[in-house]
Amino acid sequence: MANRPRIPRDVIRELRQEVGFGCPVEGCGNPYLTWHHFDPPWRIEQHHRPEGMIALCVEHAPKADNGAFTDDQLRELKRVGVERAKEVRGQFDWMRDEILVRVGGSYFYQQDRVFEVGTQPVIWFNRDDDGYLLLNFVMPKFFDAPRATIVDNFWSIAPDVKEVICPPSGRLIDIDYGDGDRFRAEFLTLKSQSEALDRFPDAQIWISDVTFPLTVVELAESTANPIFQFDRDQIRIGTNVFLGGSFAMRNTAAGMRVDVSPADQVFLFPITATSTAEVNSAVREAAIRSPAAAVLHLEAKVSEALYDLLVGTSDAPPTDEISAEDLMRLFARRGVGDETANGLVLFLETRDGVVNAGAPTPGPDDIVRGLEAGLALFESIMAIEREQ
Repeated sequence: MANRPRIPRDVIRELRQEVGFGCPVEGCGNPYLTWHHFDPPWRIEQHHRPEGMIALCVEHAPKADNGAFTDDQLRELKRVGVERAKEVRGQFDWMRDEILVRVGGSYFYQQDRVFEVGTQPVIWFNRDDDGYLLLNFVMPKFFDAPRATIVDNFWSIAPDVKEVICPPSGRLIDIDYGDGDRFRAEFLTLKSQSEALDRFPDAQIWISDVTFPLTVVELAESTANPIFQFDRDQIRIGTNVFLGGSFAMRNTAAGMRVDVSPADQVFLFPITATSTAEVNSAVREAAIRSPAAAVLHLEAKVSEALYDLLVGTSDAPPTDEISAEDLMRLFARRGVGDETANGLVLFLETRDGVVNAGAPTPGPDDIVRGLEAGLALFESIMAIEREQ
């Protein structure tokens, strides 16, 4: 086994792609794959022909080696693999209470909030009940195609990408989106100062402030779009450029932050949830960071729900923006009570106060009342849609 010739890279890529980058056994989807030879088996002929091989996870490959699947069953798994793949999802099991982050050539140690845009975290850590750090990453919406996310050490990506490399070691994910863009996250352990300097020649800026052995996570997003990227040397978002070579440690604020307006923040990080409960939760969470952005998030969801409800009807609005008249007309026809109609007025007044410089600026309590009214409004629209 140790002397087995290396499988060509293009063969591995083909095997990953045909199963949608996850184990094709029904109910599995494990992205940590290995390569099983079945037609013929390796013991009969030492070959690397993709038509006689299949990508399976480290659980199902040994089972296949021992005859759990017939050749016809394996061919069927190759055929339906992409159809079954809805999402490629894995987990980093690197549970530590101290982590050094390297991103854009800069370093962050014991820094819960690494990078923020407005009040929206882009790279940050939560802690579990045992105090271990859990990595999170979300990409600003500069792209129409889905991008990888990391939520509390769980990473996910839609399978319609060119390549997803995630070895069974579970320390690396490397995604090639197929349009010149890539994302990479890698965990590693540095046992000593000399090992740190070998890996990172600029480690002298932090080497005396950390404890060894040291866990490091490196993040990089290289894009063809110059608006947003972070590579080994810098972070760029719009006209803001953060050159590498800095070190932040235990700051209460974010290690790096770009100021944007609430409207730009909502554009860059829209709420993608659709159900009433999920939208309610997302808006309330956004309000903790920025009440103004939460109002605009909710406006977008109400507008979207209203447009979906009315499109194709005689009441269809000309645009997907909120129209008080459209809603009032709809509510009157459906017998919706005055309380909801009054809530509409209150929410729109709150929205105007957030957006329009000439309108009265709502106070914190006013925004809370406006958000509650807006959430009730969204729920009313969704209830009407469910009845149709």
